[in-house]
Amino acid sequence: MSFAGSVQAMITSLKNNARQRNTLYDKKSVFQLRSRKNIACKPERKATPEQLRAIKERLQRYNRTVFIRSSLAFAALLLLLCMGAWLCWPYLMEFAGF
Repeated sequence: MSFAGSVQAMITSLKNNARQRNTLYDKKSVFQLRSRKNIACKPERKATPEQLRAIKERLQRYNRTVFIRSSLAFAALLLLLCMGAWLCWPYLMEFAGF
């Protein structure tokens, strides 16, 4: 029988696919070390209410500017797309035969 080699290769492939693989989550020592480092790195100082308010205002201002910039970029892209379609419309109609 000439298919013995291909069957053996298939069996080997299935065994290799079924074997247990170590994932990143299986290495618990790495996560335990990181969690210990994170606990040790927590800041000991507390922010005053004025500082928290200033941080909040700064973040809100930053988020507002990011939103405005992304909205303007989207509007400009949409405008360019519409202008391109408007300019190409006669050529498309001619090509389609209308």
